[in-house]
Amino acid sequence: MTPTRTCSYCDLLYDGRGYTTVDDQGYCCYGCYLVERITASRGPEGVASWLLVRLGLGAVLAMNVMMFSLALYTNGSDFGAGAVHGIRWTLAILSTPALLILGLPFIAAALRDLRSRRLTTDVLIITGALAAYGVSIAHVFIDRGHIYFDTAT
Repeated sequence: MTPTRTCSYCDLLYDGRGYTTVDDQGYCCYGCYLVERITASRGPEGVASWLLVRLGLGAVLAMNVMMFSLALYTNGSDFGAGAVHGIRWTLAILSTPALLILGLPFIAAALRDLRSRRLTTDVLIITGALAAYGVSIAHVFIDRGHIYFDTAT
């Protein structure tokens, strides 16, 4: 039987198989260690700081997706085929982490609501975002059709 420890960040009990630093601070997961290292704070202040970091990173990625999309929508015919192909793949690469960073809370809430047999705004938002992302990824792979990564992010 492994000993029970308390996470140095979130104070949850864990079985000792989490992440341990060289100074023997124990964390229930690498995520708690990473959040504490990024925000340098614990408890509610650390959670709020981590949410702010996620929002900032997601917003930067989403803004870049929108700027590349704008260039593609307005001057797409002026670019060569190779440039358009490259922009489409760049949009796919930038939008994937943006959708994960910004969309995971919506996905979790939507799944919770669907298990409760409720259709809420979270379900509608994530359905639209995933539909736009799915169509766009398919169109990038077949190299034709419209892409909607800006809508997804």
